[in-house]
Amino acid sequence: MKRGDEVGAKAAAEYFSLLTPYVLATLDTKEWDKMSLKDCNFCAGVSSDVDKYRNANHHETGGDVTLKSASVTVISETSFRVHITASESASQLVDASGKPVGSSSPGDLFTLDILLHHEDGEWRVRGVGVNEAQ
Repeated sequence: MKRGDEVGAKAAAEYFSLLTPYVLATLDTKEWDKMSLKDCNFCAGVSSDVDKYRNANHHETGGDVTLKSASVTVISETSFRVHITASESASQLVDASGKPVGSSSPGDLFTLDILLHHEDGEWRVRGVGVNEAQ
């Protein structure tokens, strides 16, 4: 992911897409925080969910993301938009003992539009749009 070109943007976006269920399952936001810029509302929303989960002693299980396709649009020399089509398995919110406290149904295909910026050899996420695939 050190490459600052289209290949690097695609790799960074795919990694970030797979990082989301990991963060919600482990509540480990070290990499998430490193990649997320403050103006990314999606990123802040996931971080807020993690804070709520920590306070309630909950976490998610399942929710595995399967990437189907990805395409990259160059915005500028250091900014890229990556359009990803993916699917997610069922997830369940559980308490510390593993008892279910909520769940979500597996969805159909969805798309992510991830806006990335490459600076000082690192990828940062500026924004994420999530939509149902059509």
